[in-house]
Amino acid sequence: MIVRKLYDSHVHLLMTGQTRLGLSLSSFCRPEDFKNLKLNSFSYRGDWLYGFGWDENKFQNINLHRTTLDQHYPDRPVFWVRADGHSSWLNTEALKRVGFMDANSEIFKSYKDYIPLGNDGLTTGVLKEAAHMFVYTKLPASEAAQTKDFLLEGLQVFREAGFTHLRDMTSSFEQLALARELEQSQQLQMHIEHNFVFENEMDLSKLVREVVKQKQMDTKFLKSRGIKFFYDGSLGSETALLSRPYPSGKSGILGFSDQQVREIITESWKAGLDVSVHIIGDEAAHRIVHLAREVSAKGLLGRIHLEHVQVLRPETILMMKSLHVHCHLQPCHWLSDRAWLKEKLGTLYEYSFPWEALRRAQIPFSFGSDSPIEPASLFSNLQALQLSSKSGIPSLKLQDLTSPHVYPHRDSFETETHFENESVKKIIFL
Repeated sequence: MIVRKLYDSHVHLLMTGQTRLGLSLSSFCRPEDFKNLKLNSFSYRGDWLYGFGWDENKFQNINLHRTTLDQHYPDRPVFWVRADGHSSWLNTEALKRVGFMDANSEIFKSYKDYIPLGNDGLTTGVLKEAAHMFVYTKLPASEAAQTKDFLLEGLQVFREAGFTHLRDMTSSFEQLALARELEQSQQLQMHIEHNFVFENEMDLSKLVREVVKQKQMDTKFLKSRGIKFFYDGSLGSETALLSRPYPSGKSGILGFSDQQVREIITESWKAGLDVSVHIIGDEAAHRIVHLAREVSAKGLLGRIHLEHVQVLRPETILMMKSLHVHCHLQPCHWLSDRAWLKEKLGTLYEYSFPWEALRRAQIPFSFGSDSPIEPASLFSNLQALQLSSKSGIPSLKLQDLTSPHVYPHRDSFETETHFENESVKKIIFL
């Protein structure tokens, strides 16, 4: 099999490298696993122990609580990220350092909706969404040499999977500068689209100006595309905003007000930048499309990218037709979510993983992996497309199911990835 310009349309490049080099918690499930953790210099951010990939659904006799981590790490701060990237597990020392052990502190009050409490009125140690991201941004920065190692390792992960074109959804200006160094030394050999995350505390105008500045230095390998923000959460954490409650009674969260969303879209489009929005729940998607249409109705044109869109109602898809919209889906998420998807979504299940509905509506879409949330793999997505059709997800009616993995723009070089028995045989740069 040969795939030209093989594209992963949604990745977290630096974190992909960090996950492979650092502390992986993907197989962590039993108390004895604490003794078997393989720690190295990449497992730390300053003196913080950083890990990625735990999933409480796999736990056997492990209490997801700060005191469990305290037993093994009483003095060193611990920050372990959940497999979906939307929650974290901290010990008491870490929580004290960021002010989340004091329910009367101003910082705790600012994030209290994202800090689950135990029967003692104190945080359990699990942080969600905004609280999780707040602590993540406060971690000690990686040293420049370490960041470069993460970048090189991330690139190697995607090369091994045959990808030649990437769309990075959590880039930074430091990372872009390192990528430029690699390009100048002819070590890059990868086309990368960079998108820069906007958080509530940031100066939007300043971020937009800097991205515009970086965009003026685009090359054939490196492109600065625009601004990305997280609008809702995840299905696994029950923080994705649905139009009906989860069985637990939760209904999800939103990270930005309507006015903030209008401002992000307006400023980005005025500057000629793309806007990318993390939206998983159907209600979150509907609201974003409505707000984008409001901005567009004022005569402002721009491109909006909808990331994940795991649940989309038909009326939302119809509303997209008046926009310059591109959807980015990860079929491989179905492989991870299928065990509980119907239970969480109920009657909304028929609207999940809507690639065929988008095809019928002629809304452009691309496929990605969300690495390191899921492995970087063309074949995981192809497997998900095949198996999901047996579980009520409408089959994608494309003659070539690899076509959503082809880089959709003309501003790059041509490549061919040759596969043999699902392994990369060779990559040709034309």
